[in-house]
Amino acid sequence: MNNGLTALFVLSFATNASGDVFAGTYFGNGVFRSTDDGDSWNEKNNGLIAAEVRTIAAQGPIPRIQSPNINAADFIFAGTYGRGMFRSIDSGQNWQQINHGLLALYESALAFNTNGYIFVGADFVGGPGGVYRSTEYGDSWVEINHDMIQTAMFAPWRPIRVATFLQGHILAALSDRQTMETAGRR
Repeated sequence: MNNGLTALFVLSFATNASGDVFAGTYFGNGVFRSTDDGDSWNEKNNGLIAAEVRTIAAQGPIPRIQSPNINAADFIFAGTYGRGMFRSIDSGQNWQQINHGLLALYESALAFNTNGYIFVGADFVGGPGGVYRSTEYGDSWVEINHDMIQTAMFAPWRPIRVATFLQGHILAALSDRQTMETAGRR
């Protein structure tokens, strides 16, 4: 159903621990949330200054956060095309831009590892791209590809978290390793 979902193009979906469904959309519509399994949708863009959300993901539960005002199940991350990363700590009600250390602003993929680290893959549009990691729930980002990545692919159901093709090689970061390694030649 698309009751309330005014976007014609949905690029990504995520669900949080409460079962809410989030849709990242294209062509100026931002993020929509459904609390009833998709029967109805509400636009959730307060503070989200980017209208094109290419990738969206929910992170939770986060055991290290102990606060009566923050429910870890409410952390939602939106990777936008042109404005970088945004985070919501209240199930999409409000958004905050989180680009400290993130030089690439054209995001195309998001993934989390078992340590709660966030990985974002970014296109090489108008400048730097590649893969960045945050170990602080998006508060800051570190480039982990050293300008070598041509494309990014995330596989959360396998131990490989980041992989790419570069001059005939597959490069990968496994689990929470700090560096990229050559996995083989094709």
